[in-house]
Amino acid sequence: MKAHKVSVIILSIFLALSVIGNIYLFINSNKSSDSETTNLQEANKKAESPEDFKRKKDVDSLYSDTVYFINNNNGEMPTTPWVSGMTYKLDIVSEAVSGQAPTKSQAEYSIGTDCEGKTGLRNFSIKILLSDNTVYCKGA
Repeated sequence: MKAHKVSVIILSIFLALSVIGNIYLFINSNKSSDSETTNLQEANKKAESPEDFKRKKDVDSLYSDTVYFINNNNGEMPTTPWVSGMTYKLDIVSEAVSGQAPTKSQAEYSIGTDCEGKTGLRNFSIKILLSDNTVYCKGA
């Protein structure tokens, strides 16, 4: 009989701990849900504009064209006019220039320097100005 009482007491303790644990999880899951909602609202405020999405896509396309050129021309870097000529198929970027700061419709193509400022014969970067006046850069 003593063993039965001990078993019932232990079972009661586990049941009580289970109920307390579930209550704790329920309360904390509501708190994290609130913070997730706040984070989602903040992310929506910082959502990328459609124009910036297109600008980035245009720069990514110029980057791909440049890498393709390099790979098919024994490592030779394309000229600025060649890169600028590839803008005919882009949505927003209308030309590529060297030695000028990028604008929202004009990409800056730099030979010899990548996006992190590292220099080398095979390094290059292509930059565009985004709506919030930050620069998006893609290069190697």
